[in-house]
Amino acid sequence: MIVQPKRIEAFLAKPDPGISTFLVYGPDRGIVVQRVEALLARLVSDPKDPFLVGDLPAERVAQEPRLLLEEAQSMSLLGGQRVVRVRDADDRVKAAVRDLFKLDAQESYVLLEAGELPSASDLRKSVEKAAKAAAIACYRDEGRGLEDVLRTELQRHGLVADRDALHALQASLGADRAVTVAEIEKLALYVGGVPGSRVTLEDVCAVIGNSGVLTLDDLILDVLIGASGSLAADLERLLAEGGNEIMIVNRLSAAFGRLIRMRTQVDGGASADQVVEALFWKVRDPWKRALGRWSTRAAQRGAIELLELDLRLKGEGGPPRRELLERVLFVLCDPRLRSGHAG
Repeated sequence: MIVQPKRIEAFLAKPDPGISTFLVYGPDRGIVVQRVEALLARLVSDPKDPFLVGDLPAERVAQEPRLLLEEAQSMSLLGGQRVVRVRDADDRVKAAVRDLFKLDAQESYVLLEAGELPSASDLRKSVEKAAKAAAIACYRDEGRGLEDVLRTELQRHGLVADRDALHALQASLGADRAVTVAEIEKLALYVGGVPGSRVTLEDVCAVIGNSGVLTLDDLILDVLIGASGSLAADLERLLAEGGNEIMIVNRLSAAFGRLIRMRTQVDGGASADQVVEALFWKVRDPWKRALGRWSTRAAQRGAIELLELDLRLKGEGGPPRRELLERVLFVLCDPRLRSGHAG
């Protein structure tokens, strides 16, 4: 089974009783380790007890597939539930895992800890289809998810960040959950760690290194400001880092909704500077440029094109999804392919 993103935290707090094999995977190593440790805390009485948690390198399992079955059928010598943890799991262990699923029952839980696995991965597909197994994806914190993580970590240290400071943290962090947690700890030490202390933009700039990666926001700005030169490369990187076409279209649709609202304010007499004032300082200039490129009517047409693209991506047949997405993004990005744009 696939543990859907909305269910992951609840699942980690109380794993389904019928699940005996867990696959935790993804590009964010920090989240993978964090979720593996959360599962261990729920599955065994003492995660540090070597009699309760056995470690198996993926290399050994690949060389001796029967070893995983033997470990999964072994009970703790001192009693209590036991876990077999396979580190660095990937398709090398797929044969052993398939044999594991043929067992009538497991005496020990099996916890597969992996890095990024593509949708075509045999190991990932096997776990997702198995009735007694669960696959938990760990993708980089982004957007509202990253904001929630930042607020939680700040609150844990008794800190309150002002708007620009929080936006700066979102722009600089998110590539790895472990890095995010460590950077907030550094920030807490810098501001003094006194409960209720306020974190300013100056504090963030002084302490936090830029550990971020390409985000959807970069791609959105490519489209809005007409950066066709970087659009193809940014799209390629974003998809390679775990993004998907429908997610991209959904975020772009939300951005065009914001663009329409902002253009309506400008049409009503507000200045572009006033309209972008509420945005994070680093993106104010790009959004101001976007307001100069798009009329309200053109932005509305763009939103309709994205809605139609979303329906086509979710339909059956037709050109590949990647091809459909690229075609529409480049039309939106190039003013020569779009009439009615603001001059």
